[in-house]
Amino acid sequence: MENKKPLSYIIFRQANALIRASGLIETETAKVFAEKREVDDRIEMLHSVVLLRSLAIELYLKTILIIKYDDVFSIEDIKTRSISFPTGRDGHNFIALLDPIQDDAKDIIVKEFNKLDQKVKTLDDLKYVINKIGSTPFVDWRYIYEKSMDTTMSLIDLTNLAEALCQTAGSIKGTRLI
Repeated sequence: MENKKPLSYIIFRQANALIRASGLIETETAKVFAEKREVDDRIEMLHSVVLLRSLAIELYLKTILIIKYDDVFSIEDIKTRSISFPTGRDGHNFIALLDPIQDDAKDIIVKEFNKLDQKVKTLDDLKYVINKIGSTPFVDWRYIYEKSMDTTMSLIDLTNLAEALCQTAGSIKGTRLI
C-alpha cells in the first residue's frame, strides 16, 4: 500500500526547504559583509534570499489554501474539487493567493504576523505590508537584470511574512508539519 501524503504537506515541506536554503545564504552573506567584499557580491547573495523566501511565501499561502483537505494529493484533485487555487501569474501574487483563504485562517495569519510586528493588527495592515513588499516579488526579482529600476524591499517584512505563514499552517494543522 502506497503511503500518500496530502499535497498541502508536500508543498509545506518544499516551502520549509526554501526557507532553510535562504537562511544558509543569508548566513554566508553576513560573512561577505564582515569581510567587506565587493558590494556586488552582497547584492547578488541577498537577491537569492529574496527569491527563495518569496517562493516559499507563495508555497505557504498555497498550503494554507488546501491544508484542510487531507484527501487532496494532486493539482488534479484541486481542479476536481473546484478549490480556489490561483495558478499562472496569480499563482505568484501574494494578494491573489491570500484573498481566497478562509477568513478564520486569515485571522490566524494576522495574529501570527502581529507576534512579529505589533503594527499589524488587521487584515488591511497585513495587506499594506504585502503591498509594501510587492505582491509579486518572485516575479519581480527573478530576472532583475532585465529591469532598469532601483528595487528595494524590507527583508524583515518578507521574513516576518514567511514566518507568520509557516506558523499559521502549523496552527491550522495542529503541528509545524515538519
